[in-house]
Formats: sequence, structure tokens, C-alpha cells
Amino acid sequence: MKLTGVEKVENCIAGDFVYRYFFDGPWKKKGIQIMAGTGNIKYYADFPRPLYEVRFSDGTILKGVESEREFRVIFKRGSGDLEREAFQKRCGEIAGTI
Repeated sequence: MKLTGVEKVENCIAGDFVYRYFFDGPWKKKGIQIMAGTGNIKYYADFPRPLYEVRFSDGTILKGVESEREFRVIFKRGSGDLEREAFQKRCGEIAGTI
């Protein structure tokens, strides 16, 4: 799987800190768990469309729906381009192993 795009989400309460990441394949449970790494994952498997949310120690939050080709990332206030670029690189590396 490959990261195919990143889009800033407009009209959000968090403003400049919300981005949508797009991939060429769907995120399945195993991939979500790998992406979560050491983050705190909440997985709602009983929903009609299973949701997941991962909170990382640096304050970054990842949210998505299993089997979708995208997820949203909310960066903590004060995050700069370096943090977003590092996260994007990590997404690409992990997606490449799934």
C-alpha cells in the first residue's frame, strides 16, 4: 500500500492542525494496529463501520474507519511542518509494509 496524498482539512475547529491522509488501499485491523504502534488505540469493532482512534504520546490523534482508504490526523497546537513531515514519512513507511 502507498500514501497517495495529504490534504489539509478546512473549516475544522482545530483549523490548521487537521489533515486527511489518502492511500491506494484500505486500512485493515492489522495495519491499524501497526500504525498505532505504542499509541493508545480505541477500536469500535461493533459499529456498522468499525471506527478507530489512536492517541499518541506527543498529542497527535489519528481517526478513521476500518476498510477505508483514508484517515484524519489532528496534530496538537504548536505542531510545525517538521512534525507533520515526520508523521507523513512514518505513514508512508508503515503503509509500504502492509
